[in-house]
Amino acid sequence: MDAPVSGELCPVQWKVPKAARWDLVERRKAEVLVAKTTDDSSTEFG
Repeated sequence: MDAPVSGELCPVQWKVPKAARWDLVERRKAEVLVAKTTDDSSTEFG
């Protein structure tokens, strides 16, 4: 995944190291997974 060329479309996350960004993604996935198993009736994500 390459960073956008336009500075305007460049979010702060592109300045974060790829490994750290991936860690955040994995952590987010884990949180969603736990939330789904804990409260299956709740689908209010987003």
